[in-house]
Amino acid sequence: MIETRTRAIIIVLAMMVVVVPVYGQQTAEQLYYKGMAFYYQGDYDEAIRAFDEIIGGNPSIASAWNGKGLSLVGLAKFDEAIQAYDEAIRLDPTLAYVYYNKGLAVGMQGKLNESLVYFDEAIRLDPTFMNAWISKGKALGMLYKLNESLICLDEAIRLDPEFAEAWNSKGVILYLQGKYDEAIKAYDEAIRIDPKFALPLNNKGEALCMQGKYDEALVCFDEAIRLDPESDMAWYRKGNALYLQGKYDEAIQAYDEATRLYPGYAMAWNNKGYALYNQGKYTEAIECIDEAIKLDPEYVNAWDSKGDVLAIQGKYDEAIQAYDEAIRLNPEYAVAWHQKGLALEALGKASEANDAYAKARELGWTG
Repeated sequence: MIETRTRAIIIVLAMMVVVVPVYGQQTAEQLYYKGMAFYYQGDYDEAIRAFDEIIGGNPSIASAWNGKGLSLVGLAKFDEAIQAYDEAIRLDPTLAYVYYNKGLAVGMQGKLNESLVYFDEAIRLDPTFMNAWISKGKALGMLYKLNESLICLDEAIRLDPEFAEAWNSKGVILYLQGKYDEAIKAYDEAIRIDPKFALPLNNKGEALCMQGKYDEALVCFDEAIRLDPESDMAWYRKGNALYLQGKYDEAIQAYDEATRLYPGYAMAWNNKGYALYNQGKYTEAIECIDEAIKLDPEYVNAWDSKGDVLAIQGKYDEAIQAYDEAIRLNPEYAVAWHQKGLALEALGKASEANDAYAKARELGWTG
């Protein structure tokens, strides 16, 4: 089965608020700016050296610990970053931006509920801290607390109605609620504010796909790709729109571009495999789907796809093994139960097939 989900929504904002205090020590101030310059250039090791030099001379400068934390995050050393933020907080518990940065680092570890604690503290200290409202909204969205997420994003928009990221994030939550028209309006507002912001174009295309407006969606994906040719997600979504129009060759080309940019893109490998399946290229299809499974052995949809390709070749026993793996990973996956029933029926196992069909219907299968 073709996969139409997209990768999880990322809660991290590129913009981080950095407050530069005057220390009264020119050397420390110069080192701080040097460290931040390295940080913004992506040279995190050099940035850490600069911040460590400040800390070595005066360990009580909270902003140096914060800068070190930012740089450690850049190196994906989240535990060490959190320790640095904690030291900054110990030195000055009134710095909202340090709580915010700690919330981001904790969120990157997948600890979304914990991240909310720090975003809330940042907001308590500074109720006008727009980035904290947005990041809180994104974290709530990832926890599927969609109404609460919208409240936060609307507050961010109230604070700055011209901030495109807030409108894009609001569009994502409305999309997740199935409110595609409202989502598109939010994406359009983000695009109006920043016409070079590829992500809302990409997201708008996805919402149009959900409405069956594939040609309009492709216009959005192509514009997103023009703005950001390295966007693997845009190529993947373009592939989905083409697939849903039955344009399998073009879809495969788009999936190939997605996997070229991101070889670990399991969903693109799966969907390429399913496009090949629809072309009757079963050996190639299995190769792609197996690549998806190798990348993500718990990818339920890929196991279901593999079962479909095996079943159409008459390899029913192998197909049932694939469907069983999909069911093991998600016992409530109605599609796999139904497909397993078809394979069992083809083997003449009527009683087992009927049990599988009954389970599929119990889980909501209506096909």
